[in-house]
Amino acid sequence: MTSLQLRSSSAFTVSHPVPHQQFRTEIVEHSCLYMADIVGEAPRPNMFGGDDVELEKGDTIQTTKGLKAYQVPKKGAGSFADDKSFEPLDYEKEGGVTRADKCLIMPKGLRGVVAKVYDTNESDASHPVYVKFIGKDGLGGEYTPPITFHMHLKNNEVEVVDE
Repeated sequence: MTSLQLRSSSAFTVSHPVPHQQFRTEIVEHSCLYMADIVGEAPRPNMFGGDDVELEKGDTIQTTKGLKAYQVPKKGAGSFADDKSFEPLDYEKEGGVTRADKCLIMPKGLRGVVAKVYDTNESDASHPVYVKFIGKDGLGGEYTPPITFHMHLKNNEVEVVDE
């Protein structure tokens, strides 16, 4: 049985049994084995939105479906009415407010700015698009966020807005 142990980038140790001896160890210098031979080419970065357009920091995006943002402060919790105006959550309502209701219900088409995009080939980010929604600025969209907040989104939850 032969064993192989990497000692440095230019040398490694090979140990194998020799008849009538315990083990013989050799140091082999200047291997022709390179990481590129094992790994191959690096995979292409995966930083695309739901519309298959590559996302970059600073891009204006809009949500492709309704979402809930639980990380917003109390004054940002609520939903949007049919006339697209924001209706804050009534914390004083009879019976109280459940955990599921303490959020901002984001409509399809809410606009924000890409703050960062994580390469899913380098990290295991399940929500790789980090977006900043700017309070009182709808970025030309139909809805205006009530407050400024950040949110991690999936690639298929955003699409780039053509300006």
